[in-house]
Amino acid sequence: MHRKEKIRIIEVSVFLFMAILLLFVGFLYKKINPQSAIGSLVINGHPVLAVTLPHGSGALLPADTYALMTCPTDAPPAGYQWATPNDLVLAGANDPLVYEYTNGFVTEKQMQLPLLSRWSGEAFSTRGLGTLTQFSAGRTYFITAANPITIFCSVPQGSSSSSSSGMTGDHEYWIETGGTRRRYLLHVPPTYQAGIPMPLVIAMHGGGGNAENTVSTFQLNPVADQHGFLVAYPEGSGSVMVFGKVSGSWNAGGCCGEAALRQTDDVGFISTMLDAIESSYGIDPKRVFATGFSNGSMMSYKLAVDMSDRIAAIAPIAGQAMILSWSHLTRSVPTLHIHGTADPCALYNGSEPEGICGSCLNRYYEQIGIPTVGTGGTQCNAVPVSMRSWAGINRFINFTRTVLDTPTVQCIVYDQRAIIPGWNFGNAEIELCSIEGLGHNFPKANPTYDIAACNPDCSVTSCNTTQQYIYNNYCVPWKNIVGPLSSAVDAPNVLWDFFSRHPMP
Repeated sequence: MHRKEKIRIIEVSVFLFMAILLLFVGFLYKKINPQSAIGSLVINGHPVLAVTLPHGSGALLPADTYALMTCPTDAPPAGYQWATPNDLVLAGANDPLVYEYTNGFVTEKQMQLPLLSRWSGEAFSTRGLGTLTQFSAGRTYFITAANPITIFCSVPQGSSSSSSSGMTGDHEYWIETGGTRRRYLLHVPPTYQAGIPMPLVIAMHGGGGNAENTVSTFQLNPVADQHGFLVAYPEGSGSVMVFGKVSGSWNAGGCCGEAALRQTDDVGFISTMLDAIESSYGIDPKRVFATGFSNGSMMSYKLAVDMSDRIAAIAPIAGQAMILSWSHLTRSVPTLHIHGTADPCALYNGSEPEGICGSCLNRYYEQIGIPTVGTGGTQCNAVPVSMRSWAGINRFINFTRTVLDTPTVQCIVYDQRAIIPGWNFGNAEIELCSIEGLGHNFPKANPTYDIAACNPDCSVTSCNTTQQYIYNNYCVPWKNIVGPLSSAVDAPNVLWDFFSRHPMP
């Protein structure tokens, strides 16, 4: 063998050895610090790193670098818990930006970054430190910080001082469902502890309402703090804005508003919302309840039928069921229905011969000069007739017993079961509480007309010129349309008492 050939063989051998060594080092680097740049994707001159983290492992993110962190698809093993964005703060960063990355889209407005063609659209949900409460299985998060930061999906239990405290309080969420972005609020009581399941109450506003309006109307947050349950306030859909807030409605089957007109899949929205909450919080699946007012009351009936495998019990207020079919009902669903005998909107005696149910909002908007969209009302049965039908659908016979009878409140219960082999009655009962003289309003200990124009109430307090104008032109017409208030039943506490006694069998 010639000397030149030997040298050539040695050079080739050294080259192959170095190549193998570099590949091995690269393999070790990825095993130790699992980061890799996403092609040539660069934002503000900095690479975007793809990070896939196993449970309990962390990765160092350099200053002014962007990362897409993907969490494992399984739950943390024993001794670990999902991390929170506040855990990242504890790890050394100053206010890192943490967002949920969905379907490969980011918006320029939400991220305040140069628009990239592959990251355009509106399927990216912005979540800041105050609203993204913890990471969860299989989700990907977009993270950046001005200073170096250690990122991780799960941490040892007890290692974070904010593992539960950062999750309590009031939060706003946006989710993708049915090709649209939908919004809900979530109240988490101060007694919540990560990993310990709690009940969840879903509270739905009436037609024309919004999530914030539900919070003030139902006054469930203090009850939740006292008894230990979460409250979700989903928001209906609608294109009309009133005083800067959405005028939302629910597609409860025949009523109401834009949601019914457009056949919005609100059951799909509530189901997706429930999935999202259950993925981030400890929710007891046997204690998920639904309540609603007016159009939201109708929606609670629809959830009872279409989601009887997930909704343990319902408490509709001031709204008859629109869909009375047992096609999807899998068991008897405990029901507490509260209704005023003087309700001019969801008519206690039915739409015949008095008029149309669900038309009050359109009449109010017409009076104050706001355009109306969607269905303006529907035919409805008298409340006692509707409840008798609902009891039959739940396999109870037409026999009632009175459980409360006062000058202002009468409550009757259907609890005599039909003989149907194999049907799951559980501990169900169907209860109707009728409140004498109550209009289309939410009953509670300190009742109010729950629209912004009625606060302050210029009929009992001194108002300035502007407040008086708003009260006269926007509150008084509302009062005239919806009728009297009542404190005969403190609904926030009454409905929780009912829910607490009726978990899923």
